[in-house]
Amino acid sequence: MKRYLLLVAITFSFMLAQAQWSKTYLLDDFGDTTDTYRIEGHSFDGLTHYNDPNAEPLEKFCIQITIDENNNVGFLLYENCTFTNNPYPGTNIFKGGTFRMRNSEGITEKVNIIGKLSKRGGLKLESDKFREFMSKSSGKVRCILKVGVAYYKFTLNATGYNEIVGN
Repeated sequence: MKRYLLLVAITFSFMLAQAQWSKTYLLDDFGDTTDTYRIEGHSFDGLTHYNDPNAEPLEKFCIQITIDENNNVGFLLYENCTFTNNPYPGTNIFKGGTFRMRNSEGITEKVNIIGKLSKRGGLKLESDKFREFMSKSSGKVRCILKVGVAYYKFTLNATGYNEIVGN
């Protein structure tokens, strides 16, 4: 019985790792599926810290990573994990911010923020660096977005990413 429960727990954990990422094929004008797709990833463990990234967290948030048909990578931050509302903060508040990633092998990469993603908000990231780092990683990738005195910390799953995207 214990082996059965362990097997179920391992299978469920594997499914959750994959569930963080999804691939959706776009439709043409006639509603038919095309070869073009969009990739989305979600992280539900975001915590906001102020002044000290190692202090007690002050707020919770969720993020959505999108990779569009042109391979542009976007980052959207949602307070209270409500993906239906516009992403926070929406405008140029992240100007001058830094985005760093560290994989389970201990390798760190700084990915530049190159602009605003869309009219409704979000950040456009340096796409090639992000995609290359994720494809070379496995397991958890810890991320920190630093803007002024605020630190936004969250985790992405590189294994699930590579299963969806392929490396």
